[in-house]
Amino acid sequence: MVYIPKQWIHDPENEVKIHQLFEEYFPNTCVLSTEDLEKQKEFPTRLKELGELEILKHYDEGDIVMNG
Repeated sequence: MVYIPKQWIHDPENEVKIHQLFEEYFPNTCVLSTEDLEKQKEFPTRLKELGELEILKHYDEGDIVMNG
């Protein structure tokens, strides 16, 4: 699971949804298929839909690192 500081979360009610998005778009696997990589392109849009622009900003700036 990826760590997201609480101060980055715009709406606390989205916290579970945010972690679900990370799990859906960045599975804990060392091998990602082409389909997985294509699907990851949807991730920023999904964060925008939730209104979580602060997390998106940190994602775009490379502040969020996923490890597998």
